[in-house]
Amino acid sequence: MSKKEKFSLHDESVLVKMLHDKQVELAGLRFQASNKALRQVNKIGTVRKDIARIKCALHSKASE
Repeated sequence: MSKKEKFSLHDESVLVKMLHDKQVELAGLRFQASNKALRQVNKIGTVRKDIARIKCALHSKASE
């Protein structure tokens, strides 16, 4: 996640949108990997970590 994304984590709807975008990105990366077209395999792990961070932020928002 970029600095700009980290500063916009105040709104739950922003988090939900970011989560959806990252999930779509992950699906695209997995598709590329299955077709042997993905050059940067480590990118999948990075996107998965971003998704986990967003889910954690959403969970903490829900418990507030």
